[in-house]
Amino acid sequence: MDRNSKVLASTIDWVEEFSKYYDEVLVFSSKIGEIPNLTNTRMTLIGTKDNFSSIRIIINLLVSFKSAIGLKGHTDVFYHMNHKPAALLGFFYKLSRKKQILWYSHNKKTTSLRLALYFVDKIVSTSIESFPITTKKLIETGRSEEHTSELQSHSFIS
Repeated sequence: MDRNSKVLASTIDWVEEFSKYYDEVLVFSSKIGEIPNLTNTRMTLIGTKDNFSSIRIIINLLVSFKSAIGLKGHTDVFYHMNHKPAALLGFFYKLSRKKQILWYSHNKKTTSLRLALYFVDKIVSTSIESFPITTKKLIETGRSEEHTSELQSHSFIS
């Protein structure tokens, strides 16, 4: 997340919206730059291969899983443009009965994306064409202004 990045700035919109509907929002991000101060939001850096080893990233993901599972009450998991954590941790979140949503808008179809698709409850993308696998789990949202209302209509935000 980074307010100064054209690519990463949109994730701030997601987090700000989620913070309106959840008592606490945990954000586990591969990059954290300039971000807004949201009182009910905690940020944790998972890292990328540019700044951490693969083993360190996996350890950070496992710690993030433990943090999310430890939350009391209703917890959903939202993966933004990163299907690999969903492929790695999705099984465990599913066992814990946590709803999982993957936002993905790319034409690349990988084995890890197929695995993530198996575990997540819904896929969110701007259009049917922007997700490379045909699935009934896909929610077409259009542009960012419509994200929250679309997710509300699918009972992911109460």
